Amino acid sequence: MLVGMSVLGTVLELDGENVKLHLDIDSSQNAEEAYAYQWTPDTGSAMYWNLRIGRPFFSRGNNQHE
Repeated sequence: MLVGMSVLGTVLELDGENVKLHLDIDSSQNAEEAYAYQWTPDTGSAMYWNLRIGRPFFSRGNNQHE
């Protein structure tokens, strides 16, 4: 991830703590070939996820570990 950069996209698929995205920088993306990013909310608990397939996704890398 690039420090301080934002990731914008649409949720294609959810599986545990993994999310597959169609990134806005890509013209097209299918779920079968999409990369599964490991992601947890700031709370650290998947119970508080507000992700839904087909909805927009936004995340920002705050440091070199994100």
